[in-house]
Amino acid sequence: MKDPSKTRRHVTSAIQIVAGAALIIGLIIVLQFVTALIQEQNVPEGWSIIRPPGEVSALVIDGDIVWTGGKDGLIPVNRTSGIQLPLPRGSPPFSHVRSLAIDRQGWLWVAHDGGLVKYRNETWVVVSPGTGIPFTGAQAVLEDQEGAIWVGGEQVLATYGNDTWQTVEPPGGWHIPSVDTLYQDREGVFWMGSVAPNTGGLYRFDAHSWTLFSI
Repeated sequence: MKDPSKTRRHVTSAIQIVAGAALIIGLIIVLQFVTALIQEQNVPEGWSIIRPPGEVSALVIDGDIVWTGGKDGLIPVNRTSGIQLPLPRGSPPFSHVRSLAIDRQGWLWVAHDGGLVKYRNETWVVVSPGTGIPFTGAQAVLEDQEGAIWVGGEQVLATYGNDTWQTVEPPGGWHIPSVDTLYQDREGVFWMGSVAPNTGGLYRFDAHSWTLFSI
């Protein structure tokens, strides 16, 4: 036969643990709120903090819209008022948005953990996941000087041009662990940043040869 006093002690201990956890979470929330409030009250003249979004990993400006991306997905903001705007109708769900780009045809490209999406004139197109697409999640996206779209992800670098996707791979079985950021300089050279532990670094590709810079 169970000891009622022992059962009560277990229940009391469980309640105390839950209450303690709730108190800690509450304190964290309050601390975050107070910190944000102090930041907003101490902003230098001419500056302002716009929330939401609460975290921004990428942004691009298209006319009067500032498209921001981060842990909260894709959030458009009015460039003049700073007011958050609703997403256009038909928007697909977004996970963490890592990179944004607008191409010369006016398409907004959204690279996020769940795939790649493009948007223009009230039309959303889910590019990835999709049949024949060499990646699922996307970490980086850009349009190159020739108008091709480059996308980086986990162990993949791909290009899109003439309605065809192709992967770009270093020679000799050498591979990039992840492509987390992409940039093309004025000479047409591509620079790629990888945050992969131990094997990450800065990669350079000039259409003929690859170079890895790592400390």
